[in-house]
Amino acid sequence: MAATLVAVWDQLVTALQAIDGSGDYTHDVSGTGQVGRTRITIPPFDPYVTVVFEDAPTSHDQVLGTYRRDIRFTVAGWGLCAANTDEARAEAAVNMADDILMAVEADRTLGNRVYDVLCNPTAFVGYEAETGAEYPMAVVEVVCWLRVSTGM
Repeated sequence: MAATLVAVWDQLVTALQAIDGSGDYTHDVSGTGQVGRTRITIPPFDPYVTVVFEDAPTSHDQVLGTYRRDIRFTVAGWGLCAANTDEARAEAAVNMADDILMAVEADRTLGNRVYDVLCNPTAFVGYEAETGAEYPMAVVEVVCWLRVSTGM
């Protein structure tokens, strides 16, 4: 069995793989290898999402004898742009942020792994200095609240 942090990470990746371009989703990252777990600067696919573990600060919980662990992840998404304009890239970035929010917030307990999640998004057009490419990007801080009684 995976450690608790890895199990939460896995569940977050699974939630993001639900972004399939159907319904209210704009992008499709449901294909093999389109959701990763490493810190990168250039995506291997367009669109692409990666989930990076940041930290898990612990504090005393309101329930005596338990701890509250705030597990923080950074989710970075590179969108697919319909046109080669600044406006289209900005819109694709916001759509990617919205797709990430919908996927993560669809089950705020991440399969009963956490107590709740909070998402803090931003969207912008990134620039690759070496190639001059411009990418619609979304970066979402995902904070997962976990209640534990001892250790992980």
